Amino acid sequence: MNIFKPVHSYWLTYACDTKIHKKFDLSKIYDIVFVGNIDPGVYPERVRLLELIGKKFNLKVFTNVYGEEMAKIYSQAKSVFNKSAAGEINMRIFEAMSCGSLLITDRLKPETGLEEIFQDKKHLVFYDNENDLLQKIDYYLTHESEREEIALGGYKEVLEKHTYEHRVKQLLGIILGD
Repeated sequence: MNIFKPVHSYWLTYACDTKIHKKFDLSKIYDIVFVGNIDPGVYPERVRLLELIGKKFNLKVFTNVYGEEMAKIYSQAKSVFNKSAAGEINMRIFEAMSCGSLLITDRLKPETGLEEIFQDKKHLVFYDNENDLLQKIDYYLTHESEREEIALGGYKEVLEKHTYEHRVKQLLGIILGD
């Protein structure tokens, strides 16, 4: 008797809530923003990179900001910085793009699947190290049309494929066998 049965697993990644995470028609008043936790005991590399960015660029960091207030900040940003905690896909990826701003994020491990769902320089921009990060921030701050084209590509991709409505449909399709 075989007590081991095959396990079927499915990947449902984060998404955005279009009632909250949306593009507000606001002026782009921030060059680059970060919204999230900056506890150096928990995120030392994130804090170090934010300090580097802040020395060269007009960086605004927001903590304890959620929902519509967060979406308005993202909507007012030319670029949004992301540094994952442990090389994982996080909610910031979907939230920032759903607000129509360019996301500049660390390149994650291939097994995370991020590069399977979003394309570099089409939906977002990946950086590989601190020098690459600083160069890309500088480049996209001075190349507005490219920045906005990528931001629009990410915005459209998230709304077309990565909302919580899409995730519910995926889940129901799995459960119901569609």
